[in-house]
Amino acid sequence: TMSRFITRSTGTAVLTSVIFGGNCDFSGVTTFANAFQGNSLLATIQFDSGVSFAACTSFSNAFQNCPLDTLLYDALLDRIDATNVNNSVTLTANLANYTLGGAAEASRTQLTSVQLWTITDAGGV
Repeated sequence: TMSRFITRSTGTAVLTSVIFGGNCDFSGVTTFANAFQGNSLLATIQFDSGVSFAACTSFSNAFQNCPLDTLLYDALLDRIDATNVNNSVTLTANLANYTLGGAAEASRTQLTSVQLWTITDAGGV
């Protein structure tokens, strides 16, 4: 579990980036709930292009109040769509935007329309 991995609930937020390299294996992680919640300066969250989120059943509040970079949020949606077949998962990234008309929008649509995910983000740009 990655629940409350780097959660910030009080005080001054100082975390601005987290980069997970190719040696990180998330294939067995079942929850990212509250993992980065409240890190109000966290714009860069980057996962290796081969990372798997296959076992994850919750991203609830994972990126709550984190102003994630649009292209990196796009990449996250693409990786989740490519590796996760779970239904009815919740993902919260309320300050993140995804790119309209591209792969990220298609990934998000697949997750919400076919796999019945509930995704709370700032919408497409």
